[in-house]
Amino acid sequence: MKCRFRAFFGPLLASLMSGCMTEEPDEGSCITAFDCGEGYNCIDYLCVELPDRSADTDTETGVFPDGSEGGGVEEDETIPFEQTDTVTEAKIEDDIPDVDLTEEQDTDEGFSLDESSVTDNDWAGDTTPPTVTATHPSPNETNVGVSTVIEVTFSEPMNEASLTTSTIQVKQGATAVNGTVSYVATTLTAAVTPATPLLYNTIYTVTVTTGVADMAGNHLGSPYVFSFTTAAEEVNECVTMNNPCDDQGDVAATCTDILGSYSCVCSTGFTDNGGVCVDVNECIANPCNDNGDTNAGCTNYPGTYDCSCSSGFVKTSGTCQDVNECASGNGGCAQTCTNTVGSYVCSCTSGYVLNADGKNCDDLDECLAQSNPCDNNGDTGAVCTNQPGSYSCTCSGGFTFAGGSCQDINECVQGTHNCDAHATCTNTVGGFTCACNGYYTGDGIICAFCNTDMRCGINCTACGGGTPYCKDYGNGTTQCVQCRTDGDCTSGLVCNTANQCVQPVPPESCTTGTQSRDRCSNARIIGRSTAKTSGGYVISDDTCYANNRVDQSSGCYDAGADHVYRIYLRAGETAVITLSNSWACPSYDSTYWNSTLAIYNDVGCGSAARVWCDDYFEGTKSYTAPADGWYYIVVDGSTAFDDEGDYTLTVKLQNCVTTGCNCP
Repeated sequence: MKCRFRAFFGPLLASLMSGCMTEEPDEGSCITAFDCGEGYNCIDYLCVELPDRSADTDTETGVFPDGSEGGGVEEDETIPFEQTDTVTEAKIEDDIPDVDLTEEQDTDEGFSLDESSVTDNDWAGDTTPPTVTATHPSPNETNVGVSTVIEVTFSEPMNEASLTTSTIQVKQGATAVNGTVSYVATTLTAAVTPATPLLYNTIYTVTVTTGVADMAGNHLGSPYVFSFTTAAEEVNECVTMNNPCDDQGDVAATCTDILGSYSCVCSTGFTDNGGVCVDVNECIANPCNDNGDTNAGCTNYPGTYDCSCSSGFVKTSGTCQDVNECASGNGGCAQTCTNTVGSYVCSCTSGYVLNADGKNCDDLDECLAQSNPCDNNGDTGAVCTNQPGSYSCTCSGGFTFAGGSCQDINECVQGTHNCDAHATCTNTVGGFTCACNGYYTGDGIICAFCNTDMRCGINCTACGGGTPYCKDYGNGTTQCVQCRTDGDCTSGLVCNTANQCVQPVPPESCTTGTQSRDRCSNARIIGRSTAKTSGGYVISDDTCYANNRVDQSSGCYDAGADHVYRIYLRAGETAVITLSNSWACPSYDSTYWNSTLAIYNDVGCGSAARVWCDDYFEGTKSYTAPADGWYYIVVDGSTAFDDEGDYTLTVKLQNCVTTGCNCP
């Protein structure tokens, strides 16, 4: 392709050199083609007539009208610089005698386009010529600094090899300005740096020729020309005006000469006002009261100011700072000193009141001030004793001191009652009552089966109706019961250990589950088959990242970290629950961690369903189910700081016999 270009363009150059420079038009001398008329180009600053290119060559045979051969054109190949008349004019616009078109040069202006640097994959299909989008200085700009770097910004990425002092020319009249050209690809900007400063008060012309090309080899469609004028020679006002910055007393002001003027760097306390450093009246904004001293006084001085501070404040760093009276001798306070803006206050801890002197603290007699706080929960016999800063309570039987008052003990929940195993315990304020269950007789403290020499005794209702079977215990004791074996029940029911016909245990109750222990609805099942073994069900876990899932806000301490388990118990079956603590969560040791253990009797897990709980529990609890159903065990990590930790839970199922146990 390079040889064919040479064959095509060689005769054209010869023609231009010999026959085209005939006469110049009326325009006369020129700098660029724009200074000439239509059909002319600017060469050596003269307007030259352009040749007729309408029949230069046949694009398929490569033969020129004079019979010379251009080498032909292969398929899918184009001839450089021959697309349009505009491109042709642009290509011959520059100084042709300076162009050495060899096989190594495909374009004008001495620019060698390395074909290997442009690939079809990168720029295939790009036929749009680049354009100039911005320049610095701007066209016709005046007062341009003599050390200015000339910049030209293009519309698309450019081939850096095409950006030279030949393709971007800077001239003062006919004299070229020596320098270097650099290119910043990220901003699409070429910069011409003159080798020496420009001349003052001089017009310079910049010509971006069509020799510049983009990455696809597309050249600038036509030359881009603009001019600018440099500034007049400088006058150093800082010298001629004897440092005008210090005329108002700022003897330390610094004057710096700039193009056509000068600037001020004023000392602290002065500001530039029309080229002179004048004093700043800092007191207008009153900086002395920046920290709350609303009565602070401010006095202005040349370049500075002074503060007079109120009591409780001290002058520091140009303002009135609050004095922390509590930092010295606790402000004279007997107990607690609290600093305030410009002052301080004394206060007392719980159990004391502030003396009239505002500094000392007197003991508070809570027993009088609060009308015996010990009996707030019904313990009318509670005795309150005042102590320095506090008080103590002596509670009646059935009450215990907790939370600053005598609290009722729920003996039925705590298991401290003395009701018979076959009786029901009912809590009362300060005590409890016992009542024998059905089929038993007695005062509730002692309950016995109904005995008889007949079917089931004259002291109980004769067997029949809902209790048609008489159970003989073999020791002279009998009882009317609903069933004795599963065979006494109908409709698929089974006989439990309380001799009642009930539904069989749910199948899922026999196998230990893998639930997430999240709330009662997803509590992990403790399998009856595992729990009834000698080792029972054992799990070691921690509540370090558990969330609050069961409300224990009433009667039990709620630390907000719960794990919930459930086990299906028959009436009369006993769950023996053992809970032990090991280590605390990160940042705490094992002494920080305790736990709350609670038992619930339904899915709701609300306070009404709770049948037993103990705060800070570690040990063993035995619970006997009064009826068939699911029972929920809640392990709640609990400390004063709501920190949780490791625990081991063991659950053993007792009193589970083959009949009614329903698990293999």
